[in-house]
Amino acid sequence: MERMPTSVSLFDYGAWSKSVLRITMRSLCTLMVFAVFSNPLLAHEQVSTQQPDARQAGSAKNLLQLATVIDFAPYAYQKSDGSWEGIDYEIIRTIFDGLQIGFSIRQLPRKRITKLLEEGGIDGLVSTTPYNVQDVLRHMWRSDTLYHSEVSAFGLRLRMFDKDVKSFFSNAGKYRLGLLREFYYVIEGHELTGRENVIRVNREEQLIELLMIERIDLALSEDISLIYKARKNGHFDNIKPVVEVASRPVYLALRRQVMERYPQLGLRINQKIETIVRSGFVDNVIVKYLTLK
Repeated sequence: MERMPTSVSLFDYGAWSKSVLRITMRSLCTLMVFAVFSNPLLAHEQVSTQQPDARQAGSAKNLLQLATVIDFAPYAYQKSDGSWEGIDYEIIRTIFDGLQIGFSIRQLPRKRITKLLEEGGIDGLVSTTPYNVQDVLRHMWRSDTLYHSEVSAFGLRLRMFDKDVKSFFSNAGKYRLGLLREFYYVIEGHELTGRENVIRVNREEQLIELLMIERIDLALSEDISLIYKARKNGHFDNIKPVVEVASRPVYLALRRQVMERYPQLGLRINQKIETIVRSGFVDNVIVKYLTLK
């Protein structure tokens, strides 16, 4: 049965002052609470196949080594006590706990992630949300869709903008854009890399600050991440989404060599994804972090 992916749209563009969230969920019919997870390092089921079984990846000797980008809240980040939180972390923890597969996470710069993926120093990515280097991802195994992440251009709430979307991103455009460094966007057929009126920064907090001091006109960012950061630093009421420019699926990604070693792993991961998406678990996790609960 084909799984219906979750699509999350965060704004009602016509009623910004009345509503801060608009969630469109295809699987909202059932809400479940997942309370107790099994130990990811235990494997209670008997292995009966002659091929290496995916459950063996959960042994202490064969932990999956995953990576995420440094300080990429609210997707996957470490608290002061060393524990992990985040939308993508909770999703993959539920997947791997349910499959009794152990994993560990490393926080790394994007360029370091690329190098380790190419060299086999890590097994994969927590998700493709903070890492979208297509030349690398096209050579990796990618799961079924976890959810869709919208990308929007944000501006100051009180400022008026043109209605013509192409005017935002054409090479002759009058708007100064702020982007995250090492992210690659092609909007309306225009490659944004290398433009003179583009400022690249490392974190969404810097994009928000540049908007506030009017150093840039528009900040291009994942909706979920920028909303979360704007709420955290008290600028949420000062910004608005000007136009939604893209919607991209988010995956769990693993090196193909890992999948060759555990031939049933991909099927089992996707079966678990289908279960948690249809149950409404993924939707609930996203809402929890966007409302800062």
